[in-house]
Amino acid sequence: MDYYSVDKILADEVKIKIKIKSKIHHFGFFIDDLNNDINENLSVDIPLYISLFFLKNKHCILCNDILSEDFKNDLQANSSIVNLTSVCSYFYNFVSIFYEQEYVNNIFFNRICKFYTLIMKEKLEEEDIFLMDNIEKNIIIRARINYLMYRMYFIKS
Repeated sequence: MDYYSVDKILADEVKIKIKIKSKIHHFGFFIDDLNNDINENLSVDIPLYISLFFLKNKHCILCNDILSEDFKNDLQANSSIVNLTSVCSYFYNFVSIFYEQEYVNNIFFNRICKFYTLIMKEKLEEEDIFLMDNIEKNIIIRARINYLMYRMYFIKS
């Protein structure tokens, strides 16, 4: 069954680089270690859902910032031209784990203010929504459906 391939799901999962603080037994499959242990001070790329457990329980530290300084600068300069899916398809969910909610909200509101004109656009193209993460796409498409229904039923031309 190709629909739910575990290998594909794991390959698509967002991975972050962490540095292990103490030895972790039976976890070496992430580094192809035959003895199945990860030694302390080893840096590994592991899926986000596993790294959250280690981060919350202070078994590891982040090796580098989730968003690079260049990416942050691009977001501050003109956030609407930044491709959020290059980080994660659910960018806001991912980033809100590591950054203050005010920072994430600021990015979101700046981008949505730029994208709101797409709601009334005559013909929406794939390139119009290419830079958006899944949450933004959902908001714009739902708002567009409601606007088109309003226009069809209530605006007489």
